Amino acid sequence: MLGSREQLCCHPDISQRPAAVQGAGCQALTASNGCNFYRSVQKLRNKHRDRAVPHPQEGAPEGSRAVPDIEDFARESKAAELCPYYYARELQASSDVLFLPYNYLLDPKARRSLNIDLRRDVIIFDEAHNIDKVCAEASSFELSSIELAGAVREIDRCIDGARNVGVYEADAAADGG
Repeated sequence: MLGSREQLCCHPDISQRPAAVQGAGCQALTASNGCNFYRSVQKLRNKHRDRAVPHPQEGAPEGSRAVPDIEDFARESKAAELCPYYYARELQASSDVLFLPYNYLLDPKARRSLNIDLRRDVIIFDEAHNIDKVCAEASSFELSSIELAGAVREIDRCIDGARNVGVYEADAAADGG
C-alpha cells in the first residue's frame, strides 16, 4: 500500500509540518540519517539483503493475512518503529497486489520513481471520477508570467541573432568573401 508522506509520516516533528514542506523535511532528515523510523527500515533491508523485506504478517498463512487500510498500516509500522512511507516501498518489491492513489500510475515521473512497470499488470481503478482531471494534470505544465516573458525575450534574441547572421552573410557575399 503506497501513500504520500503526508499520509504515512510518523516522525514527531516532520508529521506536524504543513504538507507542502513535509517532503523536503523528510528528505533532509533521511539524508542526514536523523530519522529513527527510516534507520529501522534500512536495518531491516540490510538484514534481508539477499531477498525482499518480509511481509509484516510473514508467519501467518497467506490466505489469512489481513489487508490493512492505510491508517492501520501506518499505525502498525510505527508501533514496529518502522517508517511506513519507506517500509511500504520496500514491501512493494515483493508485492503481488499494490494499492496506491491512481495519480501515481498516471504520472510517468511518479511511476518511474516508484519502479512501476505496467506492461504485465492488471490495473483496477476504484472511484476514478477525477481520472480525466488527473490525466490532464499529468500531461500538462504551468508557466508563470515571468517564465513566459523570459521565453519571449529569448526568442526575440534568437530572431535578432538570426537577422544579424543574415546581414553578416549578405555583407560578406557583397565583399566577395
